Amino acid sequence: MTATSSNGAATPNDGTFAAGDLPDFDSIPAVPGMPHGCAWKVWGSGDALGTLNLLTPTVVASAASEIRTGERVALDWGLDSVDIPANQRAHFEHRIIDLKPRLGVYATDDEVHLNTQTSSQWDGFNHFAHQSTGLYYGGVSHEDLHSGKVPKGERNSMHAWSLTGGIAGRGVLVDWVHWWEQTKDEPVPPGNSSYPIPLEQIKQVLAWQKTELRTGDILLLRTGVVRWFEGASEEEKVKGMIENDNFPGLEATEETKRWLWNSHFAAVASDNMSFEFGPHGDLWLHEWILPMFGCPIGELFDLERLSGACQKHQRWSFFLTSAPIRVKGGIASSPNAICIF
Repeated sequence: MTATSSNGAATPNDGTFAAGDLPDFDSIPAVPGMPHGCAWKVWGSGDALGTLNLLTPTVVASAASEIRTGERVALDWGLDSVDIPANQRAHFEHRIIDLKPRLGVYATDDEVHLNTQTSSQWDGFNHFAHQSTGLYYGGVSHEDLHSGKVPKGERNSMHAWSLTGGIAGRGVLVDWVHWWEQTKDEPVPPGNSSYPIPLEQIKQVLAWQKTELRTGDILLLRTGVVRWFEGASEEEKVKGMIENDNFPGLEATEETKRWLWNSHFAAVASDNMSFEFGPHGDLWLHEWILPMFGCPIGELFDLERLSGACQKHQRWSFFLTSAPIRVKGGIASSPNAICIF
């Protein structure tokens, strides 16, 4: 259960978690009125961290052994990289401000305006609800969130992640694009194709990379969407980001849903728009990972340079640190993420 510090911030559990310390999917304690697999009782009432509770001091200290050369790779795609935002979201705006007329000195400020979903982001727990009930993680209702009945920042606010030290631990890259290009004759499905990546392929990639998973890992999936976008024409971007919802990503199945929980990831992320493939089918992993499991989802991470670094070092695990922006009531945030080898 999440503890509380003297300043009222949620703090992670102090114990050491092994795979057997958390219930598997079949053993998750039932929550009345919710489908089986709702994990709200795992961390306790009022929890703000979900699977980030797995990032205990012991787990993070162990992950530090991944740092061997000191090479660093940043994962944030440019805030201004997405000139055709998905779902017609607002464009990023950046303004340079001359301070001399106001202050009488040669100095410059700048201001930015962004929708936190436009480029690289972590989805917080109030971003996407369980659709048939309209409930976010921990039972927060959509109506209460938007009516003000839940005071801003009181439930599922991302500033709690910042107050607990952000996200830090062992990162693992599933470099599906590299695996495909090295093991198959046909071209890898492009970033504007609706290709559901089967769980079996994820397991094959991990075995091919000789990468073993551990409790508390931060899983990154490279699908090639960022690479496709950076080489696409404006017309192709409009078709891919606005006119349809086609992109490769993790296949949404009951088996995949169970594997994601049973692997006990602290967080998951990819270089596409939703981690899972698009367009969504009847089963949305989004409404399980975020509101039911309390697991952060990262989207549109730039994994291209990370892929190159992993290939150079011939290992696909590293130390990952991420400092989400501290905004009370925050729904999503730029990751400000760095991988260290």
